[in-house]
Amino acid sequence: MKINHIQKGFEVREGKQRNDGSQQASTVRQDSIEISTAAQQLYSQGTKEREAKIEALKKLIEAQEYKPNPNDVAKKIARHYNM
Repeated sequence: MKINHIQKGFEVREGKQRNDGSQQASTVRQDSIEISTAAQQLYSQGTKEREAKIEALKKLIEAQEYKPNPNDVAKKIARHYNM
């Protein structure tokens, strides 16, 4: 899953309207989220594995030894665009 934009906070202002049309003082609530330690560890582990794969591919490309199968590439492109 990729997250493109993270909003740091979301404010909700609440105020009660009186019968005479005036409004009482508003209060501010702030939403928050906590990510468990286990989830952070899983994310970190996945990031390290991905970085290792990327480094291995970079080395193959630099050594001109990266030879992807053209049929596999075409199939994955078609699958990505639901062809």
